[in-house]
Amino acid sequence: MLVIDAVKRRERRSPPSAVDSIVWISALLFTVYAFWPVPFLIRAYRHGFDRADILLVAWAVIVIAVWFDVALVVDAVNMWRKPAQN
Repeated sequence: MLVIDAVKRRERRSPPSAVDSIVWISALLFTVYAFWPVPFLIRAYRHGFDRADILLVAWAVIVIAVWFDVALVVDAVNMWRKPAQN
């Protein structure tokens, strides 16, 4: 719902800065880095991989990436909702 509302109000937004673009690109790269081993983690867990510490660290990195992505989406929605500065 927030994303739809933000798209409706995009005519009032200010353009994103270069720093915002760098943060978004970094977040995209971190998300790709965090999620590419998911199929391997699932397969290792199903086959009885005995190193639980490695699995837990990998899942912790995935959770952190999801938290960052949610925070960036909320920030983008707030940026789109903010009225344009004159």
